[in-house]
Amino acid sequence: MDAHSKTELCSIYKNLEKELKNAKVSTLETERKTEIMNLLHDFNDIKDAAQIVIGAVANIDCLTIKELHLKYNLPLNE
Repeated sequence: MDAHSKTELCSIYKNLEKELKNAKVSTLETERKTEIMNLLHDFNDIKDAAQIVIGAVANIDCLTIKELHLKYNLPLNE
């Protein structure tokens, strides 16, 4: 193997290492985004369930949901 071939192989090897590193970073970013989306989905499910409970409590107490929010210092705009 001549010096030119070794230099060329080293260059190819370095480029492949860079591509691999970039692919790993990209995969980690994608995994993190997926994790965040799953957490947001869980949060929304919990929030929906809480709204159902608030509605049921308001119905039992013969109050509007807004009145119940004010009674318990719950945010009105979420």
